[in-house]
Amino acid sequence: MTLGFLGIWLFSITDNSARARIDRDGYLAQEVRSETGIGAAAASEH
Repeated sequence: MTLGFLGIWLFSITDNSARARIDRDGYLAQEVRSETGIGAAAASEH
């Protein structure tokens, strides 16, 4: 289990793909939105 987590962590910090850059660039905005609700739109209809 520990080896699996270390492998995932290592891969995530060494990933230089375009998608990884998009995810890293959007992290702060996502964190602020999830903690405060600032920037979130209205609730979605289900």
